[in-house]
Amino acid sequence: DVNRSGKPVMGVEIGRGGVDIRGVAPVLAPEGKPLGSVEVQEEMAALLNAVGTADLREERLLLLLNAEQQAITTELQDPQRYPVVAQKYVLLYRSSEAETLDAQDAALLDRARAAAIFENHAQHGIGAFPVRDYRGGQIGLVVCLFDMREQLRLAARVKWAMMGTLTAILLVFAAVSMFITHRYVLRPVKAIAAIAKCVREGDYRCLLKADGGDDEIHD
Repeated sequence: DVNRSGKPVMGVEIGRGGVDIRGVAPVLAPEGKPLGSVEVQEEMAALLNAVGTADLREERLLLLLNAEQQAITTELQDPQRYPVVAQKYVLLYRSSEAETLDAQDAALLDRARAAAIFENHAQHGIGAFPVRDYRGGQIGLVVCLFDMREQLRLAARVKWAMMGTLTAILLVFAAVSMFITHRYVLRPVKAIAAIAKCVREGDYRCLLKADGGDDEIHD
């Protein structure tokens, strides 16, 4: 492509040994005649490993190749080293201790062929985005697994703490309500009922002691 167009090309390329990030630029004579080319190449798995080691301490990275591309990657045919995932993808790279993907994750991978996607699954989050070659064709996926267990434990602690605080507030409110009801409603009503009983029995000497209230009951 570089020799034909005379322009530099860079991007992802599939080869016999895997997926590489490659840049090729033409070398031209002063009169513009192509003399050759110069290129820079690095394995994508090596770059992911460097990123995972330096920046992603808690996350796990995987590089998946569409299974139909195995016709090109002839050096990656060993199923022990490069297992097939969900019958559609070949696992080219995973960071240490990366979790395996389940059936629910496999459905997400199919959707991620078109665009980046993220979902929460049980105790882990999973994000994936398509890998496209320098021509724009989708050839694989980069997957990032997030361990959500610590976040879920923290959310549970916050939930129970909020529930405990709310329960305490409700208990205090109930206690205050009971005190107010007894002090300003039940006790005066009981006193009035006692006076009414005395009057009904013909005893007019009973007195109703007022305690300085200014509500309807005391009036």
